[in-house]
Amino acid sequence: MKSTRDNLFTDGARGSARNFTITKRKSGQFVISARRGKSSVEPTPDQIEVRGKFKMGIIYGRKVMADPEKKALYAAGSGPDMSAYSTAVRDAVTPPRVVSINTSEYTGKPGEPILVRALDDFKVASLKVAIHSAAGELLEKGEAVL
Repeated sequence: MKSTRDNLFTDGARGSARNFTITKRKSGQFVISARRGKSSVEPTPDQIEVRGKFKMGIIYGRKVMADPEKKALYAAGSGPDMSAYSTAVRDAVTPPRVVSINTSEYTGKPGEPILVRALDDFKVASLKVAIHSAAGELLEKGEAVL
C-alpha cells in the first residue's frame, strides 16, 4: 500500500480510479490501495458471526451520531485518526472483559463486597453481578457500584 503526505498532486483527491481507491486520513496522509473485489469463496461460520457483529456495531454507530450528547462523548474519546462514529462502532463490536474478581471479603452474607475489575476499550457503563450456588441456584444479584 503506497501513501503520501502533503503532495501537490494528491491534495484534495478522493475516490477511486480504475482499480485503486484513494482515501485521506485525519492526520493528512493519503493512502492509495487496490480496490477489493467480491470474494468467490463462501464465508466461514466465524466470518458470518463477525459480519453480524459489525452490522450491529454500524447500527449502534448511527444511533450515536443521531444523539448529540453521545456523539460528543465518543468524539472526546477518539484518537487522532478515528472519528466518533468509528470509535462507537469499535465500542459496540468489542465487548468489555472482566480482568479480576476478588472475593476475599465475601463470606456469603448478602451485601458483602466483591471487588470486580472490568475493562472496556471505551467505557464500562454498568456491571451486574450474580452469585449462583454450585447447583446453579441464584443466591444474590445486583448492580455493581463504582
